[in-house]
Amino acid sequence: MIEDFDRVSYIFRDYLFNFVKLIKENYKEDLLSIIIVIQLILA
Repeated sequence: MIEDFDRVSYIFRDYLFNFVKLIKENYKEDLLSIIIVIQLILA
C-alpha cells in the first residue's frame, strides 16, 4: 500500500516537473501564473 502511494507520488512529481518546465519554456515572463497554478494543484 505504501509502495503504491510512493510510486503514484513519484509519477505525479515527475508529471508536475515536466508540466512546469513546459510552461516555463513557453511563458518565461509569466512566472507568477505558474506559481499560482502550482499552488492550486497542491492545495
